[in-house]
Amino acid sequence: MDRGKIKPATYADYKRVGVFFAGVVGRDTPVDSLTPDTWVDVRDAIDDKTKSPTVASRYVVIIRQVFGWALQNNLIKISPSFGSEFVIASQAERRVARHARGRQTFTAKELRTIIEDAPPLPRVALLLAANTGMTQIDVSDLRRRDVNLDDGLIDNLRGKTAMLRRSPLWAETIELLQPYLTGKRPEERVFLHDDGKPLVYFTDHDPPQRRDRLGRRVGNIMARNNIALDRAGFGHVKHTIKSVVSAVNDPVAVDTVLGHEPGRGVDPHYILTIERHRLDAVVGAMHAWLFGSGGDGEQLTQQTKEDHE
Repeated sequence: MDRGKIKPATYADYKRVGVFFAGVVGRDTPVDSLTPDTWVDVRDAIDDKTKSPTVASRYVVIIRQVFGWALQNNLIKISPSFGSEFVIASQAERRVARHARGRQTFTAKELRTIIEDAPPLPRVALLLAANTGMTQIDVSDLRRRDVNLDDGLIDNLRGKTAMLRRSPLWAETIELLQPYLTGKRPEERVFLHDDGKPLVYFTDHDPPQRRDRLGRRVGNIMARNNIALDRAGFGHVKHTIKSVVSAVNDPVAVDTVLGHEPGRGVDPHYILTIERHRLDAVVGAMHAWLFGSGGDGEQLTQQTKEDHE
């Protein structure tokens, strides 16, 4: 992490999983004593802890990667025999788990309600999320240089994937963004908390602990409006967007707007030259779904002006 190769969030994940794994097998257990039966026990312990095929799969991947890294760097002589059971969950298992959790996307009315009821800063953050698919970390990391007001565009490399994000901005988003851009140098964050810290940051603890003031405030807004989605937040806004804009039937344009890695068979260099009208179609579909033809976005920006006054 000190060399900038991994982010604090990634280090925290690996440290947490490593501590858990050591607690299951014992810190002083020799690597060459780990048998396939051991890995069955580890997998069962992971399932008991996580209660989620997706999270359990993340544990499996991290543990396997750590042993692979140790082998590459001569910290161990041979790789353990993981057996046939220490594998990630199948797609079928993940689908069953998602179905059991119930609805995982917002309705247009719910999302509008959250945006309209939010104070100015969370409001523009939520509007950015609805417009571009940004997570709270994406919003927190947004720099002045990433916002091209002349072209009405977010144009940057997404931190998580280092993939290009080119997201046309709605008129409402631009209007709400402008007060936060004034006087900012290109390298400065667009948004900061009242105490001058980023909206999302990691402490100096080992492992680093995430502090997310933005997500917590959105959770409070949801509770105040009786919107009950299991562990819902910015990630669910993105899930909602992906569901809505799938109707555009242009996956390359969708991935470019969201900053996702392109699907199989797509050359990543291709997205550098994608036509603007295709990107506009993606964000236009989301705008039409969220605001309809009634012009609710104009009412939203007027409300924000009043809140700032």
